[in-house]
Amino acid sequence: MLDIAAIVALIRTPLPLCTSRTPFLHSSLYGSRRQGLEAAEDEPINLDYERLEHFGDAILGFNASKLIHTRYPRLTPGAATTLKSRLVCNETLAVLSSHYGLHERLEGAMAQLNGLRQNEGVRADIFEAYIGALYDEHGAEVAEDFLSAILSPLAEGVYSDLNLSMNPAAIEMLSPSSPTMSLTRLPAIPPNPQSPGYNYVGKLLEWQVQAPNRRRVTFGAAQSSGPPNTATHGLRLDVADDSGLVQSFTGQARRVKDAKTQ
Repeated sequence: MLDIAAIVALIRTPLPLCTSRTPFLHSSLYGSRRQGLEAAEDEPINLDYERLEHFGDAILGFNASKLIHTRYPRLTPGAATTLKSRLVCNETLAVLSSHYGLHERLEGAMAQLNGLRQNEGVRADIFEAYIGALYDEHGAEVAEDFLSAILSPLAEGVYSDLNLSMNPAAIEMLSPSSPTMSLTRLPAIPPNPQSPGYNYVGKLLEWQVQAPNRRRVTFGAAQSSGPPNTATHGLRLDVADDSGLVQSFTGQARRVKDAKTQ
């Protein structure tokens, strides 16, 4: 399974400064509020981050869609939807929030504060609210430049993960037990990947996203031969950087494993 936290840890883009406290104000600070179509005239509209969260969610969704539309024009609509959902899901946004320390700035009812800061949904909400406030304070260009910088390496990782999952023979070919491929020759793969729970697929993808503009892991289309129950699958894997082809592998396997469980 793709390790989103490992990819986010490699992001070095600084967080643009936003002076507003609103993205960090949880509704528990004020207790229950009147419900209705609009806030009352005597009620402040930014008592907590929920309004900014709603706005930031739309900004994130648009920028994720724009990035996918521009960078991956050949993706089918279904694959593009899957890629976008993984870029803007609570898990990804919560990791980004923690990466920039936004959750540590949360203000809420003291009795709930520790739990709120650890809650994945709340951390994701804070990140969305911050993006909304960033747009309000600095305009679209600053917000969109920041989102492009942080979403690009994540998109590369998720795209590669989707590509791998759609070429199941690659999973078997990459298995440490496969006689057709030696993982010790791949970048970022230690000499003994057979240890229980070792995510060799994730490590390969991490190597790529460390320098997404200079490194590429490409799986060719799987070629199958023989009856379905005894078919042999062949696949080519190219690992390249900006100097050219680093290594090319051709593997064959009869047993296909699920990439998400390796």
